Amino acid sequence: MAILGFLNVCVSMLLLQLSIFFGKASVTAILVSINPLFVSLLALLLIREKIKLIQLFSIMAGAIGVILIIFGELDFNHSSYKNLNLGIVLALSAAFVFALYTVLTKKTILLCGNIITNSLSFIFGSVMLFVLSIAFNKKILFEPSASNLLFILYLGIVLTGVAYLLYFEGMKGLTAASASQYFFLKPILASILAIVFLSEKLSLTQMIGMLVIVISLSFSNFLSRFLIRKTAN
Repeated sequence: MAILGFLNVCVSMLLLQLSIFFGKASVTAILVSINPLFVSLLALLLIREKIKLIQLFSIMAGAIGVILIIFGELDFNHSSYKNLNLGIVLALSAAFVFALYTVLTKKTILLCGNIITNSLSFIFGSVMLFVLSIAFNKKILFEPSASNLLFILYLGIVLTGVAYLLYFEGMKGLTAASASQYFFLKPILASILAIVFLSEKLSLTQMIGMLVIVISLSFSNFLSRFLIRKTAN
């Protein structure tokens, strides 16, 4: 549990936040969505999960969509961002570490259950992050205003608690590779939110990439269900 907490809270999430800090929110979300590629490889190597041809097609098509979104980015040299290139490297690193965390958590949940695994891993991870913050003399307190408290509660209960429980609850009935395919929806949702709240813009190439992602994921799920029904009949 401690290793899971360290990988997720101390490494992956920290790299993710640093990527957003140095780069662009929408680009970070897009790169983190490459996570299924890493999950499929690590699941094959670490827990001997087999990858179906349909899953492989969906992952590769989704990866093409992500590449289109990346190369369609128009703000690589924009002065508004501290270091977009560094942000890209950090986002890719966060995706790989989270993929490792996902594969290891899949195995642990089968042994210990969803709630126990997530609760203990986050507790261990939070304690380790607290210790690291003190060691590196980082500010760990915030102004206890109503808005700050509500924001912290939202991050802890909704984004962390509810989201992770739903993700790994869904993984119980799926392989790690299948569950991780839904990460390809992340750049679409993140880009829409970035447009609404941060006034970021998308190019035509990026829109095409998001369409490819939606089609690849929908086609994979539809074909999987069709084959299951055909086999049952």
